[in-house]
Amino acid sequence: MFLLNKDKWFKYSFLFFGIIELGILMAYRSFTVSLSAVSVLLLWVVFVRPRKYRLWMTIFISLFLFITGLLLYSHRDHPAVKEYRTKLEKIADIPGEFMSEGGFSNRMPAWKAAIDIIKDKPILGYGWGIKKFKELVYQEKFLERWRESKPSVYEFYTVTVKDTFFPPHNLFLEIVVQSGLLGLVAFIIFIGIYLFSLIKETLRRSSETDNNFSVILIGGTFLSFMIMNLMNDELGNVSGKILFVVLGASAAWMKNKPH
Repeated sequence: MFLLNKDKWFKYSFLFFGIIELGILMAYRSFTVSLSAVSVLLLWVVFVRPRKYRLWMTIFISLFLFITGLLLYSHRDHPAVKEYRTKLEKIADIPGEFMSEGGFSNRMPAWKAAIDIIKDKPILGYGWGIKKFKELVYQEKFLERWRESKPSVYEFYTVTVKDTFFPPHNLFLEIVVQSGLLGLVAFIIFIGIYLFSLIKETLRRSSETDNNFSVILIGGTFLSFMIMNLMNDELGNVSGKILFVVLGASAAWMKNKPH
């Protein structure tokens, strides 16, 4: 919106609130959410037009990293800083997290449970609505199976998160649980065709506004959503609805805008 709006007061007011929002995201301490926001800033550095905006964003990111590094060093004993450091250590040791029973902040038991549930209905899944997952994990046949073969998963759902809703926290597992492997293949094909069309149309247009709309707004929305949902389940929530609204707006832009 900063790039597309020509009103100076709007642009810099939007920039001001955008910086505040970035600070809130960092304070929220969700690593993938913060990383998804940063991915959009990196798109600016590489693709935005005019080029002066790339320089400004590079300066902003450098300043942001300097201030963040200074705060992390000066407040290294603060609980929030310790939490970030722990999450960074986990990201740096991905094989170790996959091997750990409670890896990626207790997501591994949920992923293992989702894979076992998928094995029972791999083609078509269990129908739309991820909240069905709560009913599935407490079915006796799965609990008995996990008691014998996967004690960590059994303990996770009968003790750690007993009687609460703890979904798979992964976009692809979420789709397969609901729509099966057929749904996942359809989703991947849809996204592939969509991105191919978006890239093709972007290359055919030379306008700065067209470039920024397609690469930063559309591409940034898609990229940030995918990064965030590697560790979350937002497909049926507000951010999932926003994604498809933005994709629809882009489809209309590709169809109706003159070359």
